Amino acid sequence: MSVILLSSPVDASQLGCWESVVGNFRSVIGYTVWGDFFLQDPNSKQIAVLYVFNPELVPLTFDSIEKFVSDFLSAPEVQKHLIRPDRFKAVTSRLGTVEEGEVFIPVPFPFLGGTCAPDTYMKGNVWTFFDLAGQLQKVSATI
Repeated sequence: MSVILLSSPVDASQLGCWESVVGNFRSVIGYTVWGDFFLQDPNSKQIAVLYVFNPELVPLTFDSIEKFVSDFLSAPEVQKHLIRPDRFKAVTSRLGTVEEGEVFIPVPFPFLGGTCAPDTYMKGNVWTFFDLAGQLQKVSATI
């Protein structure tokens, strides 16, 4: 699957320039291999998705990681737009899978003219990718 759930939550201070936009969603609980993050409010347990390209923080109605995985991630629209199984199959056939801490990175980024075609991806560090994508989009000023 093209989702990585972290073995233990990571504090939002690891999010670089994105930290200023996450509000109470201070725990990173996972991400897609495409670089969109799953965050959780440590007090209410509410989960949100932080989209990297076309930056947006979307709070969800889930407060259980298990329900988030079973109900949200399996929904057809989520599969189509967030999980992208066809792209995942094409990219992993060329590059192999990613491990925790890695992500597939489109080169160039779509906001710099990239197409996100399967043959344009490389592997890289998720935290470096996330911070660089945020800085290039001036994310703290856009969300």
